[in-house]
Amino acid sequence: MGSLKTENLDFIATACFICALLHTFSTARIRRFARSYTGKPMQKAALHFLGEVETVFGLWAGIFLFFLASIQGFSSAIHYLAQRNFHEPIFVFVVMTLFSTPGVLKVSRWLIYFLAHQLPLPRGIALYAVTLSIGPLFGSLITEPAAMTVTAFILLATVFKRKISMQCKYATLGLLFVNISVGGMLTPYAAPPLLMVARTWGWDLAFVFRTFGWKAILAIIFSTSIITFRFRRELEALPDVSPNSELRHSVQWLEALKIAFFLAGLVVLGAPQRWWIEPILLQLQAFPLYLSAIGLTAVTDNAALTYLGAQVPDLGNASRYALVAGAVVGGGLTLIANAPNLVGYGILSPTLGSEGIRPWLLFKNALLPTLLAAVCFWLL
Repeated sequence: MGSLKTENLDFIATACFICALLHTFSTARIRRFARSYTGKPMQKAALHFLGEVETVFGLWAGIFLFFLASIQGFSSAIHYLAQRNFHEPIFVFVVMTLFSTPGVLKVSRWLIYFLAHQLPLPRGIALYAVTLSIGPLFGSLITEPAAMTVTAFILLATVFKRKISMQCKYATLGLLFVNISVGGMLTPYAAPPLLMVARTWGWDLAFVFRTFGWKAILAIIFSTSIITFRFRRELEALPDVSPNSELRHSVQWLEALKIAFFLAGLVVLGAPQRWWIEPILLQLQAFPLYLSAIGLTAVTDNAALTYLGAQVPDLGNASRYALVAGAVVGGGLTLIANAPNLVGYGILSPTLGSEGIRPWLLFKNALLPTLLAAVCFWLL
């Protein structure tokens, strides 16, 4: 067996990482091709597998491990896996399964309905606004994956299964993803990118709320108000859904498993990206770093980005803030930017046509909430 230097290993991992990114943005086309394919059933099934967003990073992580095992031996691949931290994929699997149970959904929906009834607004508008503001803020208490599960299921019943425009659906999706990303910033244990650094940098509850929390609340209120006002005509016409209506959702263990597979692949491929991310973190001043973090989050998991920042010993306080704030602000731009986005994808994508969530439309509709959040976190 040959040997593989660390820099060559990083290069192969980065090549697989880039291929996974390109693959992610090509899944809609692959699914279209799979539907029209008339070849052998096994080949058609393989195309459908390649068109599933949740399989992408797990697939390319497997290809990377195959290269590693081929060159250095099977034991090297096993050793590499043993060095990775898979707590987040396991955590997301457990939380999504737990919080997709009918009992949790019923209690959460009752609370959101109660708060919506207190607003002097038409029922559809009030329910929409409360769901997309209070729901994401639950993330600071029950964690972001759980808040995404609860909020997405409520939106599925009250909005996405109703007769509304595709434009309204994608605007809601972009708003949901951004709000969930910033909604966990009231406490130091709920948002994955903050969880990665809070203990290392000594950020306690008081510091986190004083530094990030109130800005997150304002960002969510501003964004939700604007999107709600923009689609007020459609939302006002939505039929009322009783909180007593039957929950027809089964526990999402299979979808949770697929999402955990995606995140595990991201963990495998994300660790070797330090060679190009770390120089960026060290060379940039606070504001350019803030903007770079927003952009980098769109192409890599925001928790992985802040984790790398925590490994840099000379990162100043201003740069620490810029890195974490940028990571959560950009967490709604793509499916892979924030781990809970895959939870929302699994729940809501069936209502967006046979192609599922289109990455470009998600990115475009998440830009306005992202911009508003960026202003709140930097200028306030």
